[in-house]
Amino acid sequence: MLGNSSATQSALIIPIPNTNCTKYFIFTVDSAEHNLQNGLRYNVVDLTNGGEVVIKNKLLFPSVAEKLTAVSDNNGGYYVLAHDFDSSLYANKEMGNQFICYHIKSNNTDLKDPIISKVGSYHRRFVNKYNQYQNAQGQMKISPDGTKVALAVLKDNFVELFDFSDGVISSPKKYQFDRKTGYVYGIEFSPNGSNLYFSHLYRGANFLRRINLRKISTSNAFPKTLRYNVNYPTYGYEEVKNLYKSTQDYTVGALQLGPDENIYVANRAAGNAQPRIGIVQNPDSELAAFKYNAIPVSKNSSLGSLMGLPTLLMEGSCNCIDTDGDGVCDENDLCPMVAGPEDNEGCPYTDTDGDGVLDKDDKCVEAPGPAVNGGCPDKVITEDAERKLNEFAKTILFNTNEYTFKQGVEEQLDEIVFIMNQYKAAQFHIEGHTDSAGPNKSNLILSDNRANAVRKYFIAHGISSKRLTAQGYGEENPIDTNRTPEGRENNRRVTLTVMNKK
Repeated sequence: MLGNSSATQSALIIPIPNTNCTKYFIFTVDSAEHNLQNGLRYNVVDLTNGGEVVIKNKLLFPSVAEKLTAVSDNNGGYYVLAHDFDSSLYANKEMGNQFICYHIKSNNTDLKDPIISKVGSYHRRFVNKYNQYQNAQGQMKISPDGTKVALAVLKDNFVELFDFSDGVISSPKKYQFDRKTGYVYGIEFSPNGSNLYFSHLYRGANFLRRINLRKISTSNAFPKTLRYNVNYPTYGYEEVKNLYKSTQDYTVGALQLGPDENIYVANRAAGNAQPRIGIVQNPDSELAAFKYNAIPVSKNSSLGSLMGLPTLLMEGSCNCIDTDGDGVCDENDLCPMVAGPEDNEGCPYTDTDGDGVLDKDDKCVEAPGPAVNGGCPDKVITEDAERKLNEFAKTILFNTNEYTFKQGVEEQLDEIVFIMNQYKAAQFHIEGHTDSAGPNKSNLILSDNRANAVRKYFIAHGISSKRLTAQGYGEENPIDTNRTPEGRENNRRVTLTVMNKK
C-alpha cells in the first residue's frame, strides 16, 4: 500500500458498514518529504478471505495535504475528510482551499462523488524554499459530535476552525501566529467539543495551548493574530490559554483523543524518540492538566514517540446503517426509509381495512370490524350467499384421475370469486372428496391436490391467501353410497365451508 510513515496522518482505517467488521477501508495520504506525489488513495481489505487486499491504492484525489480524519455519522456510517494542496509553482486559485469529504454509508466500495467544500485559507507550496511542502503538514480533526472541524497548518503557522454539517464545511475562523517564529502541528477537540487543543513551537519554546470554544461568539472578528509576547496569558483573546510551556528541547507533536476521554500527546526530546507520551486529563474542564512524558509506550527508545500518533475513529465502528432509526439494519430492513418493528422486518404494521385493528391482529384483513370481533364485521356472509357458493362448488369437475379442471369449470369458479369479493371478511376452508374406487392412499392424495387446485385458482384471481385453507379427505367422508354410480358421483365433490361465521 502507498501512504508514507512520515505523513502527519498517513493512514486511516475504518470498517465498511454492513459487513460485521469483516471488511475495512484503509485510506492513505503521502508526505511532504515525498512531495505529496501519491495523493489520497484507498484500499479494501477482506478479512473473510485471509486478509486479502481486494482493492489496492485506488486514487481518489491527486494532490492532498498530510491531513486525514473521520467521524461517525451516528447512523452506522462515516464521514472521511481530507484537504487538497496546491502543489503548483504559482498560486492556483482552483486548488488549496478545498475540503474533500466522502460519506461512507453502505458496503459499496466504489467510492465516487465526494462532497467538496471550497472554504478557508489556501494550503500552498513554498517556491524556492527548503521543504516547499511544509504547509501540507499538521493535523486535522472533526469534533466528536460531528459539528466542528479544526486544522493546523505548519509553515504558515495558523489554526483554523470551521463548522461541519452533513459533510459540508463552512464558517472559517482563523488564529494566526507570526509566520517567522515557529509552527503549529497537533490538534484535537475535547470529548464534548468545548475545548480545542493544539501543539505549538513558538520563538524557541514548546507549548500546548487551548482555545475555549464556548467563549467564541458569532460577533467575534476573525482572523485573530496572536500577540508577540508568548508569556501573555491570553494573547489578547480570553478564549486562548497556555496549558504547557517548555523552553527545553522538548517537542510536543500530534494529539489524539482516547476512548477513555483523555487526550494523548506525542513528545520527543532533542529530536529523539521517547519511550513515553504525554496526557491531558479531564480535557473538557478548565482545570485540565497536562503531564509530559507520562504514559509508557515502549521499552525500546527507538520505537517510542516522535511527532505522530495514529488517528482513531472514536464512534460508529462496526455499527450498521439504519436510515429510519428503527433498530433494524438497512440490509435487513424491507422498509429502510420508514420505521417499523424488527418482528415485521423493519416495516410498520398496516391496517388494510382501516378499522383500527392492525393486520397482524385482524382476522378479517380486508373487511372492517370492531376489535371485539377480532376486526371482523358482525356478520361475515349471508346464508343465501353461502348457499350459492356451495351450489357453484358442486359444478367444479375435474378430469378423470387428474386435478385439472374440466372445460367450462372456470366460469363457475369465477362466480365463486365474485361472491367472495362481496364478503371480504369471510374465510373459507376448501375440502376435496373422492369416492371409494381405487386405493385409499391414492384417493387421499388426489383429493388434496384437487382442493389445493381450487385454492390456487382463487388466489390467482385476487382472493387473499390468508382467507383460504384447503385439504383433501379422500374417501373418508362420503355423503352417499359408493355402491352405485350415482352415489359415487355425489361423493366426488368439492365443498366450501365458512370458517369464521358466528
